[in-house]
Amino acid sequence: MQKNIFSLKQRLLERRPTPAWSEKAEAFRVWEQSPFGTYLLEVEEQYCKEHLPNMPGYRAMQLGISEDFFLPKSFQHLHSFRIAATASATGNYSAISSFEALPLPSETVDVVVLHHVLEFSGRPHSALNEAARVLIAGGHLVLIGFNPWSLIGLRQWPGILFSTRNVFWHYQAISCSRVLDWLQLLGFQTHTLKFGGFELPVQSVRMLKKMRFMESAGSRLNLPMGCFYLIAARKQVLKPIWKPQPLWLEQKIPGFNTARESVTKNADSQENSM
Repeated sequence: MQKNIFSLKQRLLERRPTPAWSEKAEAFRVWEQSPFGTYLLEVEEQYCKEHLPNMPGYRAMQLGISEDFFLPKSFQHLHSFRIAATASATGNYSAISSFEALPLPSETVDVVVLHHVLEFSGRPHSALNEAARVLIAGGHLVLIGFNPWSLIGLRQWPGILFSTRNVFWHYQAISCSRVLDWLQLLGFQTHTLKFGGFELPVQSVRMLKKMRFMESAGSRLNLPMGCFYLIAARKQVLKPIWKPQPLWLEQKIPGFNTARESVTKNADSQENSM
């Protein structure tokens, strides 16, 4: 049933023209300034501070679509920076680059934060592969994404069907289970999985304040119905269990091994006679 729903949503999205990243960023900027968008970003930052473990290192990098959300600023790394995907970004960015081809050498960053990157990227698997490439062995990957099996996921359906101008709702929400499978294939071990954003997606500050109890209850039970999921995983260091022996140790040289064995026997017999 899940595959049928996702295939139907995919066909609906394919009918729409694919917006550029600058259009997606502008639509996200408008959404995050709304009451519910502001609330959800605040909850995401709160969850990161409460549930993420200590992640040591020197460099922390963030890739994302939001200009207000910058998680590495709360880390204790010497160098924290973020990269934008479009030149129209107005935040404090260190570079502009496609998230599928980062201008960094392999294994140079200790912590990588992907903030709503996969659902807005045209090639989410390539973006995840690139993040894994620049991450050092033993480094940590923090990933935040919209949960398709939530109230905001249901809200996306009328946005796809009836909203022609607001490209915010044209993102491709990826389920948490699929992201976990991708991480496992890339050699990551997940150590943190939290769901958050359990209040109704309404644009009323007064209603959001009255529904605070829903957030506390959902967070305590960690129900898989929150508007977003928070995943933290560690890049595994693979070491070979069996070390093959060189072939030359097993080969015998004719004449040489026989002479060596005779010399050894003569030395042993002399020691025994003494």
